[in-house]
Amino acid sequence: MADGDADHAVGARDVVGARAAIGFGCTSRATPQDIVALIARECGYLPPGTLLATLDRRAAIAHIVAHELALDVVTFDADDLARVRGTTVASPRALVALGTASVAEAAALLALGATAQLVVSRRTGHGCTCARAELR
Repeated sequence: MADGDADHAVGARDVVGARAAIGFGCTSRATPQDIVALIARECGYLPPGTLLATLDRRAAIAHIVAHELALDVVTFDADDLARVRGTTVASPRALVALGTASVAEAAALLALGATAQLVVSRRTGHGCTCARAELR
């Protein structure tokens, strides 16, 4: 869960009605089907208005996944993701490669803003990760 002093508002989008967000990260080897399968397996029911959030350099694959799942996409740069507090899993590999230790969790939290809480921490699949945040 996100801690009480979490700062998710950095760059957050004002998306009316969004109460849930799925964040994902992936390697260049991951396919849209890999990401869709992971989200379906780990994140459960996606209510209308759920956002799909990720790193801006993954926008192309995000739009394919979002189309499959009927979600809207928001993207963030690595600097904004690196400033998000309240993540539960840090990836040393992502930190070295991207400058942020969290993509999936940070993107999910940042998409919803300061009152978001993680309800599904980072889960891993074939070349990809996902996490779910909700407004409580």
